[in-house]
Amino acid sequence: MSDFTLADAVAQQFARFGVGDHDALVELCGSADPVEVAARFDGFVEREFATRIVRPWFFTLSVGQVAALELDDRRVIVVKVHPRRVRAAVLTAMHAVQRALVDRGFPCPEPVAGPCRFGDRLATVDS
Repeated sequence: MSDFTLADAVAQQFARFGVGDHDALVELCGSADPVEVAARFDGFVEREFATRIVRPWFFTLSVGQVAALELDDRRVIVVKVHPRRVRAAVLTAMHAVQRALVDRGFPCPEPVAGPCRFGDRLATVDS
């Protein structure tokens, strides 16, 4: 197992985007501290899946935060944390369409959970 942590992956993305204390990306993540951002993902995974993160596959920033995470039960999930402006009804509809596509054999990520509370934001989870 690698010693590369989710906090390391977050720090790399912050450095890539030049995140500072008052940056819009800090607004997106809720903090300029990579350890704090990683702790939020840890807490989310423990609460929603009753398991722990073994290692990150990746973390990236765009319109939201996205982390691919390997869990200690060997699953790999992708957690997408959406901006505050995205409503639960939109995410619920998105997951319903995605589920219908998966059920019909369309090659797309399989919805696992969501929308779920992620602090003051909403998250969706795919596998």
